[in-house]
Amino acid sequence: MFENMFINKEEKLQQQAEERAIQTQKEDTATQIASQEDAYISQQGQNSDLIRWQQELNEDLEVLKQHLRGKTWSHYEQKWKQNKAPLLTEEGIYMVELAIEPLISKNLINSNLDEKRILYLLKDTSNTIVANLADNYDTYVIDASPSNLSHITRLIKNVYIPTPFRALNGWTKKQDTTATRRVETFNDKGERDAQKKKFGVFWTFNTRG
Repeated sequence: MFENMFINKEEKLQQQAEERAIQTQKEDTATQIASQEDAYISQQGQNSDLIRWQQELNEDLEVLKQHLRGKTWSHYEQKWKQNKAPLLTEEGIYMVELAIEPLISKNLINSNLDEKRILYLLKDTSNTIVANLADNYDTYVIDASPSNLSHITRLIKNVYIPTPFRALNGWTKKQDTTATRRVETFNDKGERDAQKKKFGVFWTFNTRG
């Protein structure tokens, strides 16, 4: 009875929200990452750091886990602090981690997937998580009200929905290749400018002498 109530009342709203989120993500991902990449290159100018930064996804999973524990990060104390009741038990959090970790992995974002495959992965993962929460709500969920379960699933989906689109038609591989070339160009230009400046000083000194 609980499962039917949860699915019937929440599933349509969740599906509509997911469709909007997916469409928005498809439109925004390239623009956002390209903009961040430009800023990062200008600050760092290091190829290895750029690639590592682009593919560092463990932090997103850790933040989700802490939020599911009812914790938020205190910048003042530089630690996670409990300020709300947990949303899931540790067993529930572990289930979520196992379900979404493959979708936010470096292996996946460095793949070459078409849109149909990505949407299938997202749907399959979503169904798995919803079914697990519904079937094991007494073990996984602290407060198993429909509104609370809807909130929990939305937090989880916000983490794993965007990432697979970085594998759309090999997007990440192409971006990494482009970034590598841009950083090399950036560094080469810096070296050429330094050489020109050095040569200019040498030329001025000798012509004055």
